[in-house]
Formats: sequence, C-alpha cells, structure tokens
Amino acid sequence: MDDLEKLKSLIHHWRHHNDDHAHSYLDWAEKMASAGRDDLYHVLVRIFTDARKINELFDEAAKILEADTHSH
Repeated sequence: MDDLEKLKSLIHHWRHHNDDHAHSYLDWAEKMASAGRDDLYHVLVRIFTDARKINELFDEAAKILEADTHSH
C-alpha cells in the first residue's frame, strides 16, 4: 500500500472516529443543559459544530484523493 492509499484509508477512519466523538459532544451538551449548566452546554455545542467542520475537511481531502486515484 502506497502513502496515498494509506492516507485514503486513514481519512476514512479519522472521519468516522471524529463523527463518533461529535455525537458524544452533543449528548453531553444536552446533559449539561438538563443540569442547568448553560455555560457548558454552549461550549460543547461549539465543539460539536467545529467537529462537524473538521468532517467537511476530511470529506474534502477524501474527494481530492478520489480524484487523484481516477486521474492516474
């Protein structure tokens, strides 16, 4: 497996792993809201939002790698 193939596999893994964490952040945000900790709720929602933005970057990298695979 060359480096590009390895990276393609890693990107898929990292995205899936990041998605799992993102859902956990949102679950904890909801728990904090229920506990009356709006301060923590808002921070955890921001973390969730940023994790989703990172997923968009993983998707962008995956598309570049996919296009590279088809062009060579």
